[in-house]
Amino acid sequence: MLKYPPLKPQKIPESLIYKRLLTEPVRRRFSYRYNVMFSTKTGKKQAIMSYVPTFSFPKGKPVKSLYISYLYSFESGHGYGTKMLNFARNCSIKEGCGGRFHLDASISLLPQKVPHIFYRKYGMTTYNKKLDKKIDKFIKQGKTATSSDFSDIAMYYNPQENNKKSQLRKLLNKLKIWFGANKS
Repeated sequence: MLKYPPLKPQKIPESLIYKRLLTEPVRRRFSYRYNVMFSTKTGKKQAIMSYVPTFSFPKGKPVKSLYISYLYSFESGHGYGTKMLNFARNCSIKEGCGGRFHLDASISLLPQKVPHIFYRKYGMTTYNKKLDKKIDKFIKQGKTATSSDFSDIAMYYNPQENNKKSQLRKLLNKLKIWFGANKS
C-alpha cells in the first residue's frame, strides 16, 4: 500500500486574471486579448487590460511587440497596474514578442494624474531623450504630472535594453564602491 504525504494547504492568490479573446467583427484580422483582474477576497475588479500582438517601430525598424490598447486600474497605488504590466510582459514572451510591449500613454482618462510617470518608473521609454529627461525630473522631484505637463505619447518596454541599463548601473555602483574604498 502506497502512502502519500499529507497535502499542504495552498495559499490563495490575492488576485486572479480572467482572460478572454475578442475578435474584431469587421475584418477578423485582429484578436484582442481582454483581461480583467479580480480580487479573490472581495470579487471586485481591480484592473482591466486589452492587448494584441503586433509590430512596433520604436527606432524606425519593425519589432514584434504587444500593443496594449487599454490599461486601467480601478484604484491607484495598490500595485494593480504593475501586476497587469508584469502579466503583459509574460504574455509577450508567450506570444513570441520577447517580453516587449508598447502603448500610448494617454492624458484623456485622468487629466489630473497622467500615467507617464508610472510607465517610466516601470522601465518604459519614449525614445525621445528630452521627453524622458522631463519625465525623470518629475519622478526625482516627486511631482504629479497632469495633462498640462504632457501630451499623448507612445511608450515602449524592451527588456533587453532595461537589462543592459541595469547591468551598467551595477557596474557603475561597483566602481563607485571600489574607488571610494581605495581613496584612503
